[in-house]
Amino acid sequence: MPTSEAKYPALGYLIPRARRRVPFFAWEYLASGTGAERLVGENRAALDRVLLPPKVAQGRYQPDTSTSLFGKHYSVPFGAAPVGMSGLIWPGAELILARAARENGFPYTLSMVANETPEAVAEAGGENAWFQLYPLKEPEIEDDLLARAASAGIRTLVVTLDVPVGSRRERQLAAGLTVPPKVTPLTLWRVAQRPVWALKNSAAWSTKVPDAGRIFPRFRHGRQRQDGGHDRRWAARLEHRFPAAAAMARQPGGQRATEAG
Repeated sequence: MPTSEAKYPALGYLIPRARRRVPFFAWEYLASGTGAERLVGENRAALDRVLLPPKVAQGRYQPDTSTSLFGKHYSVPFGAAPVGMSGLIWPGAELILARAARENGFPYTLSMVANETPEAVAEAGGENAWFQLYPLKEPEIEDDLLARAASAGIRTLVVTLDVPVGSRRERQLAAGLTVPPKVTPLTLWRVAQRPVWALKNSAAWSTKVPDAGRIFPRFRHGRQRQDGGHDRRWAARLEHRFPAAAAMARQPGGQRATEAG
């Protein structure tokens, strides 16, 4: 029996299996970009330009991929980025990633639009759990989210400075994704084609949402609450509202980020 590493030696080998295990609309939500998706290719090309040249004639040595950021040591110079509603792509995804981050020494950022709470992810990920914040229209909601994250032990905040207006994700529209979600015969057929996904999601939602019908309006509510009108004054106020933000801003990495705007 081949091991998982032998079957999937790189992420590219996992893609066909992932597409077979999640419904079509969930895959399109995960894999699609905005508009003509030109930036998806440009982002991939930018990553491909990052080279890790080997050293030769240096004797026998063990490569060291570790790094430090904001005063914490990590085993690799990358982490798991926030993906909204990860638990709908695969049930329990946020906790799976948080535990993997803790066990393997890399950071995991919980999306503000998530299926799990900051408290649950902080418990699973420990000091490797980060939290993403989208600027919101109501400061009191922001304050509550930040207070919960800080109280749970999260010390690193990832602020997403998004565009001032909503994006147009054409592949998601073609796949039938709407906010709030609509249950159609085609959607039900696509779910029925992925029975393991459907059963796991049903079990997860039954424990979190007593009345699942009440959750759909919250999708629209969340989208309406996001605010693209943030500026540097908002960022300055953030330091006073999240205890760890000011300390991080004084770290070398935080200073470079501030200087870069």
